[in-house]
Order: sequence, then C-alpha cells, then structure tokens
Amino acid sequence: MKKQSKNFIISFLFGLFFTVGFSQDECPVSAPWASDKGYWVVQNNLQDPLNQVVRFYTNENVLIHTESLSGVKLNTRKRRMKMKLKKALEAAVSLYDQHRQPAMIRDYVVKILK
Repeated sequence: MKKQSKNFIISFLFGLFFTVGFSQDECPVSAPWASDKGYWVVQNNLQDPLNQVVRFYTNENVLIHTESLSGVKLNTRKRRMKMKLKKALEAAVSLYDQHRQPAMIRDYVVKILK
C-alpha cells in the first residue's frame, strides 16, 4: 500500500510538472490599445487637471510629437480613450515617417482626441 501511494504521488507530481511546462510556451496577448508602432504618455497636474500634455514616442524611444491640451480632461482609464490615443499615435507616426510638419500632425491629433 505504501509503495502504491508513493508511485501515485510521484506520477501525479510528474504529470503536474509536465502540464505546467507545456502551458508556459504560449505567448502573452497584448492589450488591444497597445500599438506596435510606439507608445504614448499623458502628463497631468493635480492642481490643474484640465491641462494635460500628451507625448508620442516611437519604439526606439524617439519623441515624435508633443501635444498640449487645455480645457480637456483625458480619462486614460477608459478603453475608448486608450483606443483614441492609439489611433492618434499611429496617425502621428505615419505622418512623422512621411516627414510632415508638426502643424499637420497637430491637426490630426486634435481631431482624433476630441
């Protein structure tokens, strides 16, 4: 009886480790608002919450655009705002790649975020 219980425990542990080992090979799924072209950062001030600065970066950590928004409070916890920021980032990156002027990038970004 002792030998059977030891064999059962050993086979159970072996199966458990075997199963855990294969489940680790899956790639993590990124969030739908995460862009593969770059990332954005929203800087706000606690004393003045209606003035915010949005910065767009490429994956190489190159600042491509800075946008100051006044009179608007961006709630970055909401999915809709994150998707708008992703869309604005991708528009800014594509315009930056086409060597467009910052004024043109600003027009697109403001339209998307409002």
